[in-house]
Amino acid sequence: MSNKIEKILIADADSRQRYLAESLSSKGFITKVHQSDDFLSVINEYDAVILPIPLTKDSVYINMKNNPVEIKMLFKAIRDDIIVFAGLAGNKSIDFGNIEIYDYSVREELSIKNAVPTAEGVIKIAIENLPTTVHSSKVLITGFGKTAKAVAKAFYSLGAEITICARKSSDLAFAETLSYKAINFEQLNGRKNDFDIVVNTVPTVVINKNVLESLPADCLIIEIASAPYGIDFTAARELNMNLIVSGSLPGKIAPETAGYVISEAILNIIKEENLQVRIQAHFC
Repeated sequence: MSNKIEKILIADADSRQRYLAESLSSKGFITKVHQSDDFLSVINEYDAVILPIPLTKDSVYINMKNNPVEIKMLFKAIRDDIIVFAGLAGNKSIDFGNIEIYDYSVREELSIKNAVPTAEGVIKIAIENLPTTVHSSKVLITGFGKTAKAVAKAFYSLGAEITICARKSSDLAFAETLSYKAINFEQLNGRKNDFDIVVNTVPTVVINKNVLESLPADCLIIEIASAPYGIDFTAARELNMNLIVSGSLPGKIAPETAGYVISEAILNIIKEENLQVRIQAHFC
């Protein structure tokens, strides 16, 4: 790749992009946050483009403010030597042509640091939507990855009773060492559940109709997984469950923190992939 990175175009999706631009500018890059009105007409004036996380919500349009750009039109218009960064770009149905995508959402440091604002956002949702205190509430968390661990810790610190539901016996054992209750998905499906709050972090359906029917009618269900999600939305609506779907919580709760976390991930990609820069980069 002959192109060297100096000018970076950032697709405007939410408040994170402004802080992302500020962070990269502080390292010596020339950045511009741009909405979609004439995005395609200016993209080839830049050396790199940063697309949002998630890249798309419908596999058709880029996740941008106002008039979104079609994915196929963007990758048809873009020069082959432009470096493209994007988040959650692993949708196999999307044709990126000859463009290589550097997916910053798969970075370990990003998922670790984003877990904290996500957990804070879940606590905020619970406080705003419960008629009772979080303290003493019974909380089920499905999955036990980085985000689930942060969510469990946040609830536990407020005095909630935590139950972790996971597939791996090692995850269940670890949960028990933290004084959480632990069950697998077969146990979840085969019992009457009395949880006050359910938080799903698994991006495949694990909260099915049987599980939903086993929950109290006033149970607060919070979906924070990415598509295709882990809750049977159709069944939840049929049962008139109190369901809140809230993705991209870091950008909603702490956009400055989230923007700087994305910046860090992108700078790490540049270093590790030996991508060339045209600036006296302060991060090298």
